Amino acid sequence: MTAPVTEDSIWRTSDANTDFEPNASAPIMRQQNVVHLTKVITDWYKKAPAAI
Repeated sequence: MTAPVTEDSIWRTSDANTDFEPNASAPIMRQQNVVHLTKVITDWYKKAPAAI
């Protein structure tokens, strides 16, 4: 991983993109973003993105 999050990273090319602001080094820490990001990551168990 690199910081800031690059445009071709898994964080930008998956549903997790909504939880990162441009040029961010970390996800947005609002509760709704953390809940959403947790769901996105746990859903990868069922269907992993191509980057994994």
